[in-house]
Amino acid sequence: MKNTFFFNYQYYLESIPHNSKILIIRTEHMEEDWNDIELELGGRSRTNLTFPHSNSKQKEDRDYILGEEERLLLCHELCVEI
Repeated sequence: MKNTFFFNYQYYLESIPHNSKILIIRTEHMEEDWNDIELELGGRSRTNLTFPHSNSKQKEDRDYILGEEERLLLCHELCVEI
């Protein structure tokens, strides 16, 4: 995990003190992770939590196609990992 985290968020990784605890909430397990953190912090577990999604509209065909400008930008941003 540290390598992926380093390449994606190098600036943030370097600013975190080495003895810090990092809590992560994964999108695909949001309710479970939220409750685990609540319990870890002394709270209580809850059921039927809802988390609204503002990007849940239907995609159009053109949303799946990268143009030349988008490809160049993507390659530039990923060059450290490739």
